[in-house]
Amino acid sequence: MREIEDNALPNPASPKYFHPDEDDTAARIPDASADEAPAQNKRHFSSNKHSISFAVYLLRAVPLVLILTIVGKFVPLFPSVIFPAIILLYAIPATLGPMHNVVVKRLFRQENYTPTGTLSNRNRRWTLWMAILFSLALFSALAFVLKSPSWSDSEWLLIWAAAIFFYPIFQLIQHLSKKEYSPKLDKAKALTLSIIVTTIALCIAYALTSAGSSLGVQADFKETLQSRFMPFEQSSCTVLSELNKASTYADFLTQYGLSYIASSSYIVAFVIQIVLSASIFFGIVGQFGACLITRQEIKSEFQLLPSKHDEESEGRIRRRYVAVVAGIWIIASIAFLCVEYEWSKTRTSQPYTEIDQTLDEITGWIVLATDHSAEELTDMVENEEGIQAIKDDYESERDRFIEKNESKLKEEIEIYYQNCSNNTDAYLDWYYGIQGGFARFVKFLGKDMAADQFNSLVVNPVDSSSLENEYGNYISGLKSEYDEYRSAVVEYDPNRADMATVEERFADVADMPNLWPLWNSDAHDSIVEETLLASGSNIDRDSLKTMITEYIEAEKTALLNSVDYATEKLK
Repeated sequence: MREIEDNALPNPASPKYFHPDEDDTAARIPDASADEAPAQNKRHFSSNKHSISFAVYLLRAVPLVLILTIVGKFVPLFPSVIFPAIILLYAIPATLGPMHNVVVKRLFRQENYTPTGTLSNRNRRWTLWMAILFSLALFSALAFVLKSPSWSDSEWLLIWAAAIFFYPIFQLIQHLSKKEYSPKLDKAKALTLSIIVTTIALCIAYALTSAGSSLGVQADFKETLQSRFMPFEQSSCTVLSELNKASTYADFLTQYGLSYIASSSYIVAFVIQIVLSASIFFGIVGQFGACLITRQEIKSEFQLLPSKHDEESEGRIRRRYVAVVAGIWIIASIAFLCVEYEWSKTRTSQPYTEIDQTLDEITGWIVLATDHSAEELTDMVENEEGIQAIKDDYESERDRFIEKNESKLKEEIEIYYQNCSNNTDAYLDWYYGIQGGFARFVKFLGKDMAADQFNSLVVNPVDSSSLENEYGNYISGLKSEYDEYRSAVVEYDPNRADMATVEERFADVADMPNLWPLWNSDAHDSIVEETLLASGSNIDRDSLKTMITEYIEAEKTALLNSVDYATEKLK
């Protein structure tokens, strides 16, 4: 009777929860009643099951590594929109392997809690663990995408070897685990330890090949840096192209540094390589671990733990886990695509990006550090700090000057050209009068007549003295601000006397405004013929007025652009 009652209660270690099919018995966690079974049933694997399980593992692992290899070799050629999907397909199996131990530990810890208690309720859920492991897997996926295209054939051979030897390592660790853990836990513990051991072994093997291939202490820093291999240099994905600049730069610095470290302490270089490669290899080996868990065990990672007080929820997929994984991926994908869009626009207009600038600055400091003594570097740093303080003061004064005066000048420009536009009716009266008709009919005389009438009726009646004074004062102020800045810099550091003088800096900036730059350019004749005379066509008054107004607006825009250009000279 006691046996019947026990069987009526949900058993946390029941094969019903973890192992639904006999096909999956190779990876089955033994039932809690296994001690009462025959000796052959206590074992996780018989010799026959070893070969079956290894064959099943290879059927999963070999295609997995083949896909990783293909992706790693050709990922720089993929379009931007496909990268979120690649990262997701990498991250899911990389999460499933490590998650298995979390689920099994919770499963058997559940027996220690009161079924209706708070601790029991919390133990049945692992949303935070799911989020953490999946986020780490996404990071590993991104690192894999950035690093794998530069792996050599020998480094890919390490990945294939790790995939094949992962199963024997798991078998060995599981055999040893039986001495320390109950049959309920030995697979989960063995799987976790196998992931850790294989990752460490893979990192060590990678470090042995990489740390020994340092650049050499005689390598020229800048020359070798410029020739480094950047697989995403021609990629259509701007985000990965920019990140690849930083990642290959970091790899180069590591290799360059190892050239010096390895000469004195190879162990330090060895440890550095292990640490740098751990995040990628942990994600890859985590996928090998996922090849050793059954379909029901995978499903259990998305379910609530069974409880005799909550039998209705047993076996159901917990939507929150799916929502967490989907939510993190969707947010990351949206962020990726938004950054891709913004960076693509920026790189189109400015090929020299902020990452390029930052890396060039770092390169400059490294070159200084390798070419100068510590005392010289200290003096140079102090000098740069002093110059930067002068620059900060200058920029504050400059911004105050621009804020105070630029708006006044642009307001004067708006008033001037608006007054000119208000005079277009006088020109239209002339145009549709007898003289205007003659000018349209006799074109070789009409061009000069139209130009003279435009000047006398539209331009000359407007007083430009206020605008000219404001413009002259503004340009004079810009030059004065820059001249004071240059003087302060040269006084602090006479070695910077070659800094551009105010005359050189503002050589192409006029002291007085060119109010009609288009009119005074080679476009003058076409403006007169096509706008003021409307090419001799029969155009109505409103349409001609619109054309002339648009032309005046174009002159205003040209002057505003010249003001902006002069302002940029101060920055």
